[in-house]
Amino acid sequence: MTARTPASSTSLSCKEVSELVTEGMEGALPADLRDGFADHLCGCEACRTFGEQIDATVRIVRMLPRDAGPEPGERVMEAFRTRARK
Repeated sequence: MTARTPASSTSLSCKEVSELVTEGMEGALPADLRDGFADHLCGCEACRTFGEQIDATVRIVRMLPRDAGPEPGERVMEAFRTRARK
């Protein structure tokens, strides 16, 4: 996913957080967005729940047997990245 540059790195909207949640889960957020992302999650129950749901989905998919297909967890993460770019 391409990094977004919000109007203010300390004040992210729910939309911006939802677009960055995959990078946040992977620890791949640019340094200038980390604090704003963490602050938003601390104060927004809806975004925390959204992030927890995505995290749970990815963990479950990664537990699938390898014969379920090549890297199912990576396919899910790519689907989230693609969705966020739209």
